[in-house]
Amino acid sequence: MYESYIEQLLIEAKLRNLADSSTKTYKQESIAATTLNHYNSAIHFFFRRVLHKPWDDDVIPRMKEDYHLPTILSLEEINHLLSFVVDIKYKAILSLLYGSGLRVSEAVSLDYCDISRRNMTVHVRKSKSRIDRYTILSQKSLDILTEYWFAYNKPIHALFIQKNAPHNRITQSAVQQYLRNTCKKAGISKHISPHTLRHAFVKLHTSKSHFNIRCSI
Repeated sequence: MYESYIEQLLIEAKLRNLADSSTKTYKQESIAATTLNHYNSAIHFFFRRVLHKPWDDDVIPRMKEDYHLPTILSLEEINHLLSFVVDIKYKAILSLLYGSGLRVSEAVSLDYCDISRRNMTVHVRKSKSRIDRYTILSQKSLDILTEYWFAYNKPIHALFIQKNAPHNRITQSAVQQYLRNTCKKAGISKHISPHTLRHAFVKLHTSKSHFNIRCSI
């Protein structure tokens, strides 16, 4: 589909004296469209912002990326998955992913002061779009958070901390790894990530179901 564009890119590269190793990258069929678009953006930036030379997006367009529908879990599947979560810290984190629709990056970045018991809200700072926002906090999630807070000696700065390094926040990779292991224990073969729980929140909220976290987290 993009053969003519790639050939045009090679011609433009020769005119601009780019190294062969730079141009051959575009001819490797195994490279994903996302990666190629990153390369395109880097070269585009270099020519426009550093060399101050023109760059025509019609001559060298970005590749269309594949889009896959996200994995959606039913309420029964979520209940089954969360019934295998035994660690109180991860139980609290996953309850926020599902009950408040947080991204895993947002959950691990929370501070104690971001949880409002009075308003039953979670203050999300500098989210993916670099915009602060508030989201709902269920009573069930608050109860789990309270249990976690006392179990981890009442952290007053970073909310979710490492057990053996209380001054360090828990990492995204630790949450992802715990969820993968939990899925194996629960016998779930679907590809599940922390973001799957966020999708479940959106599905539940937009379906106008009564928002009541009745699962066993």
